[in-house]
Amino acid sequence: MEKDAPALPSGKEALEEILDSQLSAVTFVMDYVQFEFHGPRLTAVTWPTVLVGDRLFRLGDPGYRDELCARIAKKVTSIEVRPHAIVIAFDDAALVAISLRAEDLLGRGAESAIFDGKCLVAFRPGE
Repeated sequence: MEKDAPALPSGKEALEEILDSQLSAVTFVMDYVQFEFHGPRLTAVTWPTVLVGDRLFRLGDPGYRDELCARIAKKVTSIEVRPHAIVIAFDDAALVAISLRAEDLLGRGAESAIFDGKCLVAFRPGE
């Protein structure tokens, strides 16, 4: 009798690898952004939003890139995978949200986000 293959982790379970980790780098590439956590990397194909206090920052807003980079050295305190977004909370109470909505992909492929840690997980709209 063959052994059953181990179950692959869900996207939420895979992302828990970065819980309590510090954000070590934010890399802006032509049409996406990457978040490094001393090894594991989360690539956001849809541009994330940043909520700091009562201010919401979106791509194109003054200070947007600064606010993403301000999370460097901050620890991840929680991660939620919601139907339409991945939401990462940091220890300074800021939230970074990566949209999982198809309309936010703007024809740039099937994945909204890709996590590369112990497992490789792609987040697609509607999954």
